[in-house]
Amino acid sequence: MTSCSKEDSLVINGPQSIPVNQDISGTARILKFDPNIIRDSTKYMPLAGAIVYYADSSYTEFDENWINDPDILSVTVDSTGTYSFIGVPPAQGKALFIDINQDNLSNDDFFIYGVDTELDGDMNERNHNTKIHIDLELDEKDLGNNFTVQDPIFPKLSIVGSILVDADLDGIGDYGYAGSFNLYKRLPNGVPPTNLGNQIKRVGSTEEGRYRFSDIEPGEYVIRLDLRNNFTIISSGDDTPDPDGLGNPDMPRFIPVDLVPGEIDSDNNFIIRLN
Repeated sequence: MTSCSKEDSLVINGPQSIPVNQDISGTARILKFDPNIIRDSTKYMPLAGAIVYYADSSYTEFDENWINDPDILSVTVDSTGTYSFIGVPPAQGKALFIDINQDNLSNDDFFIYGVDTELDGDMNERNHNTKIHIDLELDEKDLGNNFTVQDPIFPKLSIVGSILVDADLDGIGDYGYAGSFNLYKRLPNGVPPTNLGNQIKRVGSTEEGRYRFSDIEPGEYVIRLDLRNNFTIISSGDDTPDPDGLGNPDMPRFIPVDLVPGEIDSDNNFIIRLN
């Protein structure tokens, strides 16, 4: 199989060479389940050893037969969770696929989604997909093609987040807080609170500030924070780069969530200041 690495570039032979100044890069992380974690970034681990493939977008998923296909490029995710294809000819209608490459486990054991976090006009770059579409232009550096997979033991179809208090006024949450969270179906038009449908569930947060809505059907939702004490919301939003609907910055009490089949939608976080 032809492969690219950070050290090697694809060489095109023949009298009419194709420019190879184009690069493709991104990250691959695994979301590890630990109910005791408060700060969400620590849940993510580099998916070192996974293999990313660059193939025609007509494929729907990774195929083990690609290992013997000389026309399909591949790179291995490094210890930091990053990968790069260096020196790739311009092409349309391509896509990136990932093979988890874990002992005794297959891709079917994981929930996988890929998203292009750098909006550059590629197809479906704001949608959850097991593949990431690539249209590589001349001299383009196509960045931010990021894969996230879930630990197989992670509870499926859940919405998770936290509420932390900014005690020293530096904009960073310092300790957890007990709050109440309501989950509503999101209506097609408008932004919170005008597009709130039926209330689905109400949960409270732990002393560490963690909350979870479990056993949720796929769909579009809105989280609303409720507190009895006087407070100011310093920041709110989904800290994981997935293509959920955009919230209203003037109404930080609400976070929109698009829950797709099999997903754990994490990092729906609030930071508050008590008045």
